[in-house]
Amino acid sequence: MKKIAIALATVALIGLGAGPSFAQGKGCADEMKALKATWDKAPAGPKKDAAGKEYKNAEMSLGKKDEKACLAAVKKAEAALK
Repeated sequence: MKKIAIALATVALIGLGAGPSFAQGKGCADEMKALKATWDKAPAGPKKDAAGKEYKNAEMSLGKKDEKACLAAVKKAEAALK
């Protein structure tokens, strides 16, 4: 009985450790990889510079584990490249 309780507790902890981005699918890090590929192909100029600034904002947000702010910065960067 005690072994079953320990096993269930372990499974619950693993589920909690997965985090919300895992449950939702693509996280900000994945979005940033796609953005970086697009940014690398973009011609030099003000649009690329603006997108680069937003990419750096996304990196800082990701470092702070602020997924929402990271995704917002990625969207701004994508808009800047259009």
